[in-house]
Amino acid sequence: MNKILKYILLIVVSFIFLFPLLWVVLSSLKPQSELFTYPLTILPHSPTLENYVKAFASGDFVTYYKNSIFVSVVATLLTITINVMADTLSPNSGSEGATSSSTSWWAR
Repeated sequence: MNKILKYILLIVVSFIFLFPLLWVVLSSLKPQSELFTYPLTILPHSPTLENYVKAFASGDFVTYYKNSIFVSVVATLLTITINVMADTLSPNSGSEGATSSSTSWWAR
């Protein structure tokens, strides 16, 4: 019985976290006139890709992708550099430069 309650809780929490994503995706398929109607509906009555066509036509996605790739590469290289330097100072790294006294400055 305890296992069943865990699964029920997991399903409820998953739904709570995934519902906004589902709402955004389904709302993106609604035409502009249907987005702000009352009462709100989850499923679009007449699904369309009109919003995607407008977004790709008006946006400069090549620039956006270039910026995203640049930020990702720089962040990855910076992370790798910092972690390699930290590992070199670690007494358990096996490198010759590491001693217990060289890392004692951060353990105080």
